[in-house]
Amino acid sequence: MNILFLYPNMNIGGAQKVVLDLVNEISNKTTSKVYLGTTKGKLLDRVNENVIVIDLPLNQKEKMVTSIKKIV
Repeated sequence: MNILFLYPNMNIGGAQKVVLDLVNEISNKTTSKVYLGTTKGKLLDRVNENVIVIDLPLNQKEKMVTSIKKIV
């Protein structure tokens, strides 16, 4: 099974910390592939090496189609 998390950015914040904790915990406790679709941010360096990070400009409407194609 593949698990995909989408979040607009990984800058420092409460929701970003929750996403970070979720992807790291799940990737440590499952054999499934864990993906994180997001843009750059200060918390990306804390993402577990088991998590596959996909650079998706989710906060830019004009690039949303390209992002959807990357996900598919």
